[in-house]
Amino acid sequence: MNINKKQINLFSSKAQKTKIIILCFVLNCLNLNIYSQDLKPSVYKINLPYNPVKELKTDLELILNDEKFKNAHTGMIVYSLDRDELLFERNSNKNFVPASLQKIITTSSALFFLGPEYEFKTSFYMTGDVLENGDLLGDLIIQGNGNPGMILNDSDPYDIFYEWIYVLDSLGIKSIQGDIIADDSWFDEVYFGEGWAWDDLKYDYGAAVNALNHNQNSFEIKLYSGKEKGSSALISIKPESSYYNVINNIVTGDFDDVNFKREEGTNIIELYGTIDKKRRSPKVLNISVDDPSRFMLFRFKEILRENNIRFRGQLYSYHRNFRDVNYDNAIHLIDYQSPPLKELIKKVNKESINLYAEILLKTIAKEKTGLGSFEKGIEQIEKLLEDIDVDKDEFELRDGSGLSRMNFISPEQIIKVFSFAKTENWYEDFKNSLAMPGKEGTMEFRLKNTIAEKKLWVKTGTMNGISNVAGIVETTDGEYLTFCIMTNNFKQPLTEIRSFHDLLIMRLAGFSRIPPLDE
Repeated sequence: MNINKKQINLFSSKAQKTKIIILCFVLNCLNLNIYSQDLKPSVYKINLPYNPVKELKTDLELILNDEKFKNAHTGMIVYSLDRDELLFERNSNKNFVPASLQKIITTSSALFFLGPEYEFKTSFYMTGDVLENGDLLGDLIIQGNGNPGMILNDSDPYDIFYEWIYVLDSLGIKSIQGDIIADDSWFDEVYFGEGWAWDDLKYDYGAAVNALNHNQNSFEIKLYSGKEKGSSALISIKPESSYYNVINNIVTGDFDDVNFKREEGTNIIELYGTIDKKRRSPKVLNISVDDPSRFMLFRFKEILRENNIRFRGQLYSYHRNFRDVNYDNAIHLIDYQSPPLKELIKKVNKESINLYAEILLKTIAKEKTGLGSFEKGIEQIEKLLEDIDVDKDEFELRDGSGLSRMNFISPEQIIKVFSFAKTENWYEDFKNSLAMPGKEGTMEFRLKNTIAEKKLWVKTGTMNGISNVAGIVETTDGEYLTFCIMTNNFKQPLTEIRSFHDLLIMRLAGFSRIPPLDE
């Protein structure tokens, strides 16, 4: 998508000077986090025929030319989905690190390959016989296929365990003499994407990608200041478990400087630093666990004990313990179904949960090739992108979530994904999965009480020095535009970059092809 660029003399008329002053005033307001609800296209007397697209280009160029952001690398493209028309571009064919804009590609690909009604399931089996005294002379098997529905934020992650407890109780089982086995063979044993930073892996957003997942493969620590300076911080852990060992060396001080480390290959967590004695709310840490399959097995064992079901065997998993699973004589007990894919992707695009995105990537691979790997999933997505005219030699994909800084893609290529989605029968499901201003998700506190508030559906992408936003906006006339704004390598505070992007988005929301009234 290319347009002819012309030299524009911004000071060709008194009216143009006036318009520049108005736009600069609005930009200044944005830097103070003050948004104008009634931002409209500039209105002034002209003798030439009204050209709304030219006016839009001029306004966007004015905003993009702000000297404050001259050292950053920004690309932007605007395209009319209704008219199949390119309205604006700058650096739109240059590559950027997409961060979580990668999830736009992953979720649209999942809808294409798997379908909006696709469901995941986790199956529960047993082997052996149940004696009259309630002893199970056999094993329990948990078979996973990546089911992210087991880790929805708005449901109790232990619901599935209590369902299993109910089934065991209904069979009269009071003790398990055999083992509990996690069959996590649906995905391969590569748990992390290529190019993931080692210091991201200890956080929940860098959690291991597995065929069996529990509580987003992480746990939460809340820290509270002590009663006086120098005293130990107070902590609470959710879920409580002996699976991890938390060493608390945080002391109460004059400022927050909370840090932690997790020893590689273990679940030993050391907290160190200080917490502000004046802090009113807790400091929250979300920490990933090592070996998600064993985490799930361990928690299930603890809940068995809490419900007076004795367990005398061992915990094994297919990948970590090389324990093969034989279903020939296994008895199927119950399945745990996830919500349909069209609901799950809301968690990916609204809340930007990395684990969900990577599960989708590996699931595409498993369903299409028989091998649930990062590599095979990326191959399938690359083929789809080529089919929609995205040149394979002009982008680089390394994961499904965007956590890798080795991903590269251009604004133009992102827009092609939106244009492709518009032609598919799952387009509304895709659009409704995106974040909206003032709603739960990554846009909850952005563009509220503005002209764009109820007319914008976007995915954001943020990392250190990276801020991107792409999506769909409805204009004043009811025309639907798709756009992508990507800014990399900036040093300014993130709030300033977001305000910069928000001004551009408001200008798009205020776009109108109807000539203004002559005043």
